[in-house]
Amino acid sequence: MRILAIDSSGLAASAAWMEDDTLLGEFTINYKKTHSQTLLPMMDELTEMLGTDVSTADAVAVSKGPGSFTGLRIGSSCAEQTADRGSDGRCAGVQSVRHRGTRGSDDGCEKKPGLHGNL
Repeated sequence: MRILAIDSSGLAASAAWMEDDTLLGEFTINYKKTHSQTLLPMMDELTEMLGTDVSTADAVAVSKGPGSFTGLRIGSSCAEQTADRGSDGRCAGVQSVRHRGTRGSDDGCEKKPGLHGNL
C-alpha cells in the first residue's frame, strides 16, 4: 500500500511517502513560510524525487491534532484534495502526538470507507 502522509500540526510542515512498511522519502521544512506556502511544493518535490505522482497513492494520511488550528485546516484541505485526485478519496486523520515515534499502531486513526483496516 502506498501512503502519502502529511503533518502540518506544528511549526514545521512534513510530507512523507511510504510503500508497505518502508519509508521511501520524507520532506520537512521550518523556515519563515506558512504551511500554505510550503506543503504543496514539498509534496510535489517529494513525489518528483521518487519518480511517482500523488495520484498513485492508495491513501492519504493527515495529522488531525492536537496542533495549530490553521495548520491543521491547511493539512486537511491538502489531504482531501490530494485524496480526491488519486486515492479514490481514501483519507485518514491520525492524531499527531499519539503516532510520533511509533510504528504499526493504528490507535486513534480515524478510518474512512475504502481503507479496509489497511492504514
